Amino acid sequence: MKKKGLSTFLVTGLALLGISAISTNYASADGNYSIDYHNEYRIWNPGDRTYSAQKWTDSYYYMDCTSMSGIENFTAYAMANGFDVADDHYYTIKKGSNIGLYNLAVERQGKGTSAWINAHKYGNGSAYGSWQPDR
Repeated sequence: MKKKGLSTFLVTGLALLGISAISTNYASADGNYSIDYHNEYRIWNPGDRTYSAQKWTDSYYYMDCTSMSGIENFTAYAMANGFDVADDHYYTIKKGSNIGLYNLAVERQGKGTSAWINAHKYGNGSAYGSWQPDR
């Protein structure tokens, strides 16, 4: 009887551990996924970035902005492996935006490269949303 109770406890514990490991990265059936971001901007520290993710195709990065506080917009551009891969394409992101960001991440850094979006705003505020490296 104790073995059954112990195995039930272990199975329940592992199930809870698995549920707690679920993050805000949402995978879809075609392998694309979305990564949530929360960027903070300050006049004395205007830069922030999204979390990085692997990029596999030569598609655009996509950035959605669901809400902002204290600012009306910010500037965003594509990065990969620590390099600017935007090829001089910079974008103004506003609340409600769903913008494709041109990039040369795969072409310059190869498939599976570490990709992210750099963002700047000289102001005091924050922005929330999600981004997709491949869509």
